[in-house]
Amino acid sequence: MTSFFKRFRQKMLAKNKLRKYLIYASGEIMLLVIGILIALQINNWNERRKLNDERENYYHHLIADLNTDKVYAKNLIIAFEAVLKQYEKYKETFNNRQLNTQKTIENLESLQYSSQPVIFETNTIKTLINTGDIGILPQSINTSLTTYLGNQNNLIDANTLNSKEMIKMLNNATSNGANPSLLARIQKQPELMEQLKIAENYSRIILQLEAYHLWQEMTSKTSIYNLSSLIEEADSNIAAIKKELE
Repeated sequence: MTSFFKRFRQKMLAKNKLRKYLIYASGEIMLLVIGILIALQINNWNERRKLNDERENYYHHLIADLNTDKVYAKNLIIAFEAVLKQYEKYKETFNNRQLNTQKTIENLESLQYSSQPVIFETNTIKTLINTGDIGILPQSINTSLTTYLGNQNNLIDANTLNSKEMIKMLNNATSNGANPSLLARIQKQPELMEQLKIAENYSRIILQLEAYHLWQEMTSKTSIYNLSSLIEEADSNIAAIKKELE
């Protein structure tokens, strides 16, 4: 009988140890889980901090680029306006009733015959798109910057096409004798001038150069409008980015 109760007590003790072990083991598991969760939270916090730092760095570069674009666009507008002003001054020469082909050609020679290149050298937006980092920006800014770059590229492409067209027109006029240097030299060679019959091309030269400057006038006005719109877009993007930085 005594032996029976002894074995019973041993069983109960064993059960109590098992219960305590289970409680202890459960506690360890809970601590481990909590530790893992804390580690994940710290890791996520570090990742978010790195992402925020990267985003903020891009924001500062974008603001710098957009301000550079604005300065460049404003300088281009000044250059295009100078071309328009010069052409307007030329058109006023037609108020002179004594105008002839020789004088008209001389007046045309005083105008500008070089196209204004449009090249934006900033590249942060391109970097964002090429690396895929554009995705870390808010969707509204993402879309606005992508649209801005598209409009910028369209302006560059249009200017390039216009320049090529103007070169063709100028080449046509030059082939007929619209060469200021040649015209100045040939005045001293009446026999050569007669043989080349350049004077017979004066009317054609005037019409071709007029066509050139009319094209230049229209494209300059379009470029001024597009550059002004681009400046407004740059201002809008800068304001949105600064709001994010706040």
